[in-house]
Amino acid sequence: MAETLAGPAEETGAATAHNLLLQQAAPRKMRLKGRYSKIGLDLGSSQIKLAQLKHKNGQIYLWQYGIYPLPEGALEGGKVEDPGLLAERLQWVLQRRRFHKRRVNLCVGSQNVVLRQVLLPEMHPKEIPSAVRWEAEKQVMMPLEETVVDYLYLGRRLVDDKMMIELALVAVPKEVVNGYLEAVTGAGFYPEAIEIEPLALQRMLNLELPGGAAGDPAISMLLDLGAEYSNLVLLKNGHFRFARTLSIGVDHFCRRVAEAGQLSLETARRQIFSRDPFSLDGFQDVADDLANQVSRSIEYYANNIWDGKRQGSEQEMEINRMLFCGGGAAIDRLASFLGFELKVEPKLLSPLEFIQAGKKLYQPDLEQEENMLNVAVGLALRGWR
Repeated sequence: MAETLAGPAEETGAATAHNLLLQQAAPRKMRLKGRYSKIGLDLGSSQIKLAQLKHKNGQIYLWQYGIYPLPEGALEGGKVEDPGLLAERLQWVLQRRRFHKRRVNLCVGSQNVVLRQVLLPEMHPKEIPSAVRWEAEKQVMMPLEETVVDYLYLGRRLVDDKMMIELALVAVPKEVVNGYLEAVTGAGFYPEAIEIEPLALQRMLNLELPGGAAGDPAISMLLDLGAEYSNLVLLKNGHFRFARTLSIGVDHFCRRVAEAGQLSLETARRQIFSRDPFSLDGFQDVADDLANQVSRSIEYYANNIWDGKRQGSEQEMEINRMLFCGGGAAIDRLASFLGFELKVEPKLLSPLEFIQAGKKLYQPDLEQEENMLNVAVGLALRGWR
């Protein structure tokens, strides 16, 4: 099992209330701790998404969920601009959804996350925090005293006949983390952990492929198409290997179609989700740009990070599955187009394939919205490993 290594707050420059805690979602049998999960809180570009799980006799149920629009001006570019306004909205949500307690796991927007994969010489685990801080001074273009820094142990690699430690180094401005904490605690929630979106999505993939991800030499790809941006995550043997934030989201399709057709943004959005989007002027251009960004990211991973061609091995890097989720997953034919361009079979990632819906939930709404709940459900799953 992959090991999580996190330095103490005074060494990593963590925010005063919480560290940025990373937890590798290893593909192993889940240990359900407590009858109810924490609330997974996903504060996206345009929506608040919450999910809480419950288990009975080893079966996981979606106990409660909610998807609500964000108030304008509360959160911009992954940064909380008005904590008071966001707290009011979260309080409003709490009045409309019955959650078990108010302990939450949340994630920060990927736009403000610096994620680097670094190699260090083998050393004792107690020495890693100091080495990470030294490495962060080179990798992170922010003053460390103003930054939350954490790291995730990815494994050991042989590089030029020398064994190295591979880490994922994560850095987020303190003001970004504290903005989230101020809003969430102001609403009456109790934050348990803050993490990055790729790790929440990883838990979903490992539930999607129980027992099949571990030991599989091929690469699994997950694409979460959000409103302002998208997250691309690559995993090998069920473990996190690479993530990149792509600059294209659903809003880019809407703006391009609106400009090309001289439509309002709302009309463009309605047409994209209600008819063949590839028949709309401008849509194909954005789809091509998205496919190119994904392809370039895969090429970067293959040329700079992937370790298949070492120790005399000539194994080709193969991506054998692409899971598609997020608000953009509801756009007709987009997943098929990306699968064709990337030469991989696409599949929609749905939490309801392996999590039962609670009896009190309204099924028609849930069937339409489930593709947007993957990050929130992945956050709720944290701690049930």
